[in-house]
Amino acid sequence: MKKNIFALIAMTGLVMTSCNTDSNDTTSTVEYPTCNLVTSLSTGVSSASTGSYRFLFNITQAKVSFATDNFKIDGNSHTLASDTVSYVSYMVQTDHGTGSLQDIRNFKGYMDRDRNMKITDSHMMISSVFNYNLAPVPGLTTIKNHPMIVGQYKIGNEWEVRTFSDDAFYSGKTVTNYKDRDGSDKTFESTGMMYRIVIDMAKNKATMVIYNAKFSDSEHEPVKSMILVKDLDVKWGAGYYTVTGKDIVPEMPENNVLTPNPKYIFNDITFRTTSDDLVSASIDYNVAGIYKGSFSGAYVYVIYDKDKE
Repeated sequence: MKKNIFALIAMTGLVMTSCNTDSNDTTSTVEYPTCNLVTSLSTGVSSASTGSYRFLFNITQAKVSFATDNFKIDGNSHTLASDTVSYVSYMVQTDHGTGSLQDIRNFKGYMDRDRNMKITDSHMMISSVFNYNLAPVPGLTTIKNHPMIVGQYKIGNEWEVRTFSDDAFYSGKTVTNYKDRDGSDKTFESTGMMYRIVIDMAKNKATMVIYNAKFSDSEHEPVKSMILVKDLDVKWGAGYYTVTGKDIVPEMPENNVLTPNPKYIFNDITFRTTSDDLVSASIDYNVAGIYKGSFSGAYVYVIYDKDKE
């Protein structure tokens, strides 16, 4: 990975409003939608909801604060506001393109201005380094092409919060085991397959789209441009979530029309987040009683301390 570190934020594609203050500092206010997974520190019970965070950047001083007035816990709305802290901005180049990332650490603040609900153990990144460049799917929501918030923090002694996207594209490696026509055991690896997870937050249901799907190296099994696996169940755990389903007949495009294809029935499928920041995930599935697939990857690029060395 190649990367350059800049003292000033790269705001291309991020600016909502921008101005010069009386001190000649350049500032910018941006607001991005996201989802919050909120876990009770006492019971381990989790709930999730949509929301957004509004950031005020002082680009000249490389400082930032954030606020939100639609933070929800168990259906009840709250406000959050942080103090102003320094951030570091990166320009990052990956195999999927170039983008910017802002790394914000150790911010503090309060929920509902309650001194007992202090924000601690905080870390937030705003990443516009995506892992996809794929076409939309008929019948699904439009692809959300905005920077992703990757955040983690605690609120008092009550809650732990992690942000995630309800519409995410995962890239990585897929390994498929299967038996060939002669009965021999085969393994097929692919980095070209990508997975889109679209969650209906109101219903706790999800649709998975698999792009460039191919489960073997056999010339008799062609590449499928996309496979839709619908009506999957979403469950929220303590610091993770899962998307699962059984015996689902997927849909595939035929003459630009999505059509059920029982030939590739998904006997079972399990998606699970695997990193503390909810960015990485694994996907395991069995297809038509023949192909056993296992995927590991991530939906957005973030920088960890080890990457800066």
